Amino acid sequence: MKKLLFGLLIPFFAFAYELKDLAGGINPSSDSSFINLRKTFIRTDSKTHYLRKDAAYALEKMSAAFDSYIKELNSERNKNNQKEVSIKITVISSTRTYDDQARIWNSKWNGAYSKEKNLYKRGINILDFSSMPGTSRHHWGTDFDINSLNNTFFESGDGQILYTWLVVNAARFGFAQPYTSGRSAGYQEEKWHWSYLPLSKKFIKEWNERYSSKKDFYILKKFSGSELFIDKAEEYVNTISPVCL
Repeated sequence: MKKLLFGLLIPFFAFAYELKDLAGGINPSSDSSFINLRKTFIRTDSKTHYLRKDAAYALEKMSAAFDSYIKELNSERNKNNQKEVSIKITVISSTRTYDDQARIWNSKWNGAYSKEKNLYKRGINILDFSSMPGTSRHHWGTDFDINSLNNTFFESGDGQILYTWLVVNAARFGFAQPYTSGRSAGYQEEKWHWSYLPLSKKFIKEWNERYSSKKDFYILKKFSGSELFIDKAEEYVNTISPVCL
């Protein structure tokens, strides 16, 4: 039986995160600060997903609020003989370990992007949408992707209803979109990616502190081209929506 997180008191302690927390060296399935989303009322795809407990608690509340909004919207639509909306917030990607991110990176390096023989350009092309291992916000257990990894999904129909609601309401629950449009550098826009700011702001602060003292601190294991982009890591970690800094 799933356990509702509403009302759960999660104590806050000020502490410095360990390297494993900052760069993805965690195992969320055995870390008591994480929760399997199947134990919550958060909707997911068929995969197993983990978030830090306080991020999951806030997401559960936000999902319930969106469900209530859709119920009210459908009530009005029924009165006007309009088609009902069926969309729900569904997590399709959550916490990723360093090894998870390395598999994504190396797969693209040796696969879809391998035709680019200039290795530096190859990595820059991958960085349009994929983080280097050790630099992904998904390592922190604070960030997740929802519904579709395609911006156009959120630009019409039910997807647009969801995105418009999030833009207006997500901040009430502590969430924001890190990769917005109009930024001068960094990753491309990701309307599907949302972050729990009360925690992720602490993670990015400590990540930057580590980077300032040792630029390659995040390279827990070498990955394809890892030595080529050490000076670019800070740019991609920090070129985000100002509200996420």
